Amino acid sequence: MAIVVCLLSTAIAMRTTFNRHPDEIVHLDAFCYFEEHYWPPLPDSEGLLYIPDGSSRVFNGEVVYWLWGRMGALVAPTIKFSQITLTASGVLPRENFDAQSSFVFLPLIIKTYGCQTIVQLYRLFNTGLLALTLFVLLYFGRQDAWLLMLAATLLCIPQVIYVYSYANSDAWGLSMSAFLFAFAVVQRKPLSSLRATLLLGLLTALVLLSKQPYWLTLPFAYLWMVVGESQRQPHTWWLSVQKRASRVTLLVVTVFVLVAPFKILPQFSISDYQPRVVQMLETRAVEGRRPSNPTYPGFHLAARGAPFAKIWRDPAWYQSTATSLYGKFGYMSEALAPAQYLTIAALFMMAVASTYGFAVVRYKQLASATKLALWVAPLFIGLNLFTSLYHSWTFDFQPQG
Repeated sequence: MAIVVCLLSTAIAMRTTFNRHPDEIVHLDAFCYFEEHYWPPLPDSEGLLYIPDGSSRVFNGEVVYWLWGRMGALVAPTIKFSQITLTASGVLPRENFDAQSSFVFLPLIIKTYGCQTIVQLYRLFNTGLLALTLFVLLYFGRQDAWLLMLAATLLCIPQVIYVYSYANSDAWGLSMSAFLFAFAVVQRKPLSSLRATLLLGLLTALVLLSKQPYWLTLPFAYLWMVVGESQRQPHTWWLSVQKRASRVTLLVVTVFVLVAPFKILPQFSISDYQPRVVQMLETRAVEGRRPSNPTYPGFHLAARGAPFAKIWRDPAWYQSTATSLYGKFGYMSEALAPAQYLTIAALFMMAVASTYGFAVVRYKQLASATKLALWVAPLFIGLNLFTSLYHSWTFDFQPQG
């Protein structure tokens, strides 16, 4: 099934037309920039593609833009497209575009900053990441069933397959979260060796260098490791951690060294960085989305005096979140049949009821990791929902699963 899913993702990546997928155009702009540059530009620079709120993905500090861009710089020159193929596709290279526009159609080959970016190339990077993620989960799933369950979940959700089928940064965050969770499950003593400590630091940094919603993986994974360590050494685990103070220090230093170049140094290397960001958001945003005058529907509701209840009491918000969790494609415009959503919702409720029913009956026989998951998972799901609600209230109304 994993092979079939990867082939399906490849087909979507290769056969779908450009700009059919949400925000792909601005993701590609960031990938393309880092094909030719190692360092982000000054905020409010010319030549970037700014989204309606005035920001650019180049300034997000997400490592995937830099990494995929540098890989694109190595791979793209080796890929040849004939003029016949481009003409037959109805797409020809476009030398210039209006960078002031919020949404600009870019063709199969984008030409900005002197780079030549093949759209399918960045889609296939994510498809390859899907294959790697499934391989890791299935391989280490031989040691722990939790990873097999995670792999099965990814395989059964169309939205996950879709996310790995076009150019974006969400696929990276999902994979890094899965890798960190896999480490927490498989590595019985995460600070027991130098290699394990460095790997934990690397995975932690990669999650921090992903989109912020994926940061919720960190407390879950670390809680899993702490509880697992305390179960194995119920009376001496804290003493064990104290003895490994040097490893904890190494972990913190590793995370800082990897995160700083993307999240900290760009800001501190420019004396007026924050004023530039404020100016960028004000001048590049479209009318109604400027911080000084947020009149666009659903934008900056908290600052405009709307109560939080306006969001959390809105049934449409939960409906859109639930449908996009399972499968809602394009610019949230391609939905499945209502009967499919209802069927999946019924199956989900049955699975939850049977899981917790079994847990109540056999609670004393359950492993400590299972008990932890049963108690903590609903809390983190609730926290995830709350942060999404809060984002819709304070920034932009975006009910996305």
